Formats: sequence, C-alpha cells, structure tokens
Amino acid sequence: WITSGDIQADGTVSPRRAISATAVEESTANRVPKGALIIATRVGLGKVAAAPFELSFSQDCHALLERHGVIDSHFAFWFMAQRAKKFAGVSRGTTIQGITKSQLISVMIPVPPMQEQRRIVEKLELLLSDLAVAARTIEQARKRCDSYSSSLLNQAASDWPRMRLGDIAERITSGSRDWSQYYGEGAATFVMAQNVRASGLDFSFRQLVGPPESDTSCERSQVKLNDILVTIVGANTGETCLVDRDLPRHYVCQSVALIRPQDPGLGPFLSFFLAAPTGGQRQFDEFNYGAGRPHLSFEQLKATIVPVPPPDVRDHIVGDIRAKMSAVDQLRNILNANVLRAARLRRSILEKAFRGELVPQDPNDGPASEVLDRIRAARGAIVKLKPTRVRKERAQAPAK
Repeated sequence: WITSGDIQADGTVSPRRAISATAVEESTANRVPKGALIIATRVGLGKVAAAPFELSFSQDCHALLERHGVIDSHFAFWFMAQRAKKFAGVSRGTTIQGITKSQLISVMIPVPPMQEQRRIVEKLELLLSDLAVAARTIEQARKRCDSYSSSLLNQAASDWPRMRLGDIAERITSGSRDWSQYYGEGAATFVMAQNVRASGLDFSFRQLVGPPESDTSCERSQVKLNDILVTIVGANTGETCLVDRDLPRHYVCQSVALIRPQDPGLGPFLSFFLAAPTGGQRQFDEFNYGAGRPHLSFEQLKATIVPVPPPDVRDHIVGDIRAKMSAVDQLRNILNANVLRAARLRRSILEKAFRGELVPQDPNDGPASEVLDRIRAARGAIVKLKPTRVRKERAQAPAK
C-alpha cells in the first residue's frame, strides 16, 4: 500500500507500508496490477510511477491501466511523466492543490503505431540515460567543489596560539526581540537567519524594519565592516559569514549573533575559522550535541577557542583562501549553469518525443486508421460493472 510519498522523483516506488487482502476487500482501496501507472493527484501532485508489482494506493493517487495493443506501457509512463509536470497549472484547492479524476482522464495522449511507440521509448531512454550520466558527473564535481572549499577553510584552523573568542571580541550580541511592531516600515534592514549564508550575506529576502532612532538596540545591533555574523537559533545554527562591506541601517535580529573583534583586521580570518569544519563548526557541533532545538548561547560563543596568528601570516592566509575560493566559485557557477541546461535539455527531449520529432516515422508501421480501430475495439471490450445494493423489503401491515 503506497502513498504519494513513496513515489520517488525518478519514478521508482519505495513502499513503507503493507495492507492485507482482507483489508483491501473491506475498504474502498483499489488493487492494481504490475505496470499500472500511479499518478499523484493531490499531495505530491505530478509524481508518476509504474507499479513494480500488484499494489494498492491512497486517495492521493489515481491509477491508469493500459489497453493492450493500443499503447505501450513505457510510452504511457514517459508521456505522463512529462505531462504531469504541468498539472500544477490546472490544479484546484487552497490548502492542498490537486486535480480531479475528470481532469486526469481528459488528458489527450498521442497514440502513434505501436512499433513507433517502442522506437520512441528506446531512443528516449537512451538519451535520458546519457543525460543522467552527465548529471551525476556534474553533481560529483559540485561535491568536490564543496569538499575543496572545506579544505581551504581548514587552513585557518592551523596550529597558532589560541584564545577564547570572548577575550578578543569587543562585542558579542544579538538583535532586539521587540521590533516586530516595526516590521514592514522604514528603509532599514533586519538581518535574519536566512540572510546568513556560508557564501556571504544573501539579501534575496529582505525584512524591512523601521525602529525609532532613539531605540538603544539600534546602536548595539548595527552591523559594521568586518563584523562576523553567526546564526544562533534553528536549523542553520552555526552558519557563519563576514560583513564584507559597509551596510548602513542593517541590524541583526535576535536569531543572529554579531561578533565584533577588537582588531577589525582579524574579522576575515575569524570568519573563515568559524566556518571551517575542523575549526568553529566542530566546536559549535559539540555545544549543540544532544540539544532538542539547536542553539548557541553568548557564553558558548565566548568560550569558542580560536587561533590568533601574527597579522602578516593572518593576512596571507586570508588572501590565499579568497583567491582560491574565487576560482572555486567560478567553477561552481559553471556547474550550476550546466545543471539548468541539463534540465532544459531533458524537457526538450521529452517534448520532441511526443511531438513525433525524436525518431523517423516508418510507413511499414501501418496507417493511423488501424490504431483507431484497435482503440474502438478496446473500448467495446470494456464492461462496466456497477455495484448493486440489496434492499430490505419493508414489512407491510395486513390489509384490513
């Protein structure tokens, strides 16, 4: 027994539950044979899979059963996998988007001759297989970029004299908890946890805030060049980045710690160390171990042990990391662009397949009229059975 959650992105099925034959018979669940197309029409809208064996499914799905001799099951799978991506545009519902059974059965499926369907499937699967190999190669390269980036950051964790972060910081603080009333006002920016990324500050989302300038939290939480920001609450606890430019009227929120070194020149080096897997991240993980909700306290941040190399060595390390990180970022951008290109190519291949442009047509496959005759014959062979209800006769009083 499967739900839409058991249907994977690649069309495979990974069942997590079982249902007995008796339970199927005594419920409204349907049992479909191996090869039936299972389509998510509510939760997980657009997922498609071919049943790997006989199974039943939840109300979030519908099943399409093939008509033998009319449409190849693999052809139908690939067509619905491509078509289902467009279901979101016609879905209904407010809390849960979905499509109805009538919308599903109204989908028009191209039906070329059976031999052509099989040639299309063969060519389609060959091209998509090659594309999948390329996609895996790109993903492996992206992982190597991430691994190399981590090794670069670990350079900042070299063996230098160590001190507590609290002893070399001028300020470790976070933002006000009382500014929600000012959200959406003014032109100031409230720096939220989602703005703090290892790659740097990301303001694709910007929370405007308009606190009065007389509020003492403004001066305390205003970020400055070479400050270090650390997410201290939530799933991204420990995420670290450097304030690498002047940002007037940008204030950290209560979920982000602001660390200001006494020596501003130390900021870039410390940001690399705190982001390093063998540096600050290892200590943050130890602080968080066993915690129900990840969080870092000011005392834990102050207790974090950091290296303090001589200024000339520190600046050399920072320059070396930045130069190599820049090269890695350029490579990562190329790989990301190729990921998008591969996705577009996949869509193009599927669209061409079902426009009849992927393989040449063969006149020996037979005319379209034969396909139509088989469809009509298949329709005529379907017998629709309606359940009957046994009605109890009412007892009637004897006639007087």
